[in-house]
Amino acid sequence: MTELGTLLEPEKMYWRQRFKALWLREGDSNTRFFHAFTTYRKKLNNISFLFNDAGGRVDTPEGVQNITISCFGNSFNSSNVDSEAIIGAVQPNVNHDMSEFLTRPFTLEEFKKALFDMYSDKSPEPDGFNPTFYQKCWDVVGHDIFN
Repeated sequence: MTELGTLLEPEKMYWRQRFKALWLREGDSNTRFFHAFTTYRKKLNNISFLFNDAGGRVDTPEGVQNITISCFGNSFNSSNVDSEAIIGAVQPNVNHDMSEFLTRPFTLEEFKKALFDMYSDKSPEPDGFNPTFYQKCWDVVGHDIFN
């Protein structure tokens, strides 16, 4: 790897994790198109305005935040909830055998298969490492992580 490639690798990893796209791994990396597409997605995922209860358009960040808090605050408020009616409406779908299977301890082979089935360049875990680290260092850290 050239010196420039070595210097650009951390930036490439940052953008790869931010974008979370499989096609990046296929060769398109750190290009103008890639950065433009990432910026476009950010704009697409941004809520720039909402309509209030009176039908007026609110486009200030504070106004959008207040409408959102008000809407979800009322929707997920726990007052006046008949929990018995909700619990009574839920039909169990798991029988005893299924429950035994789902609650049994998993094996080292199952754990390793799940880890190696993950895409290696997806988001990092809470410890800051993505699946690539664990896949490449399995012989060193695999049993400790499993335990």
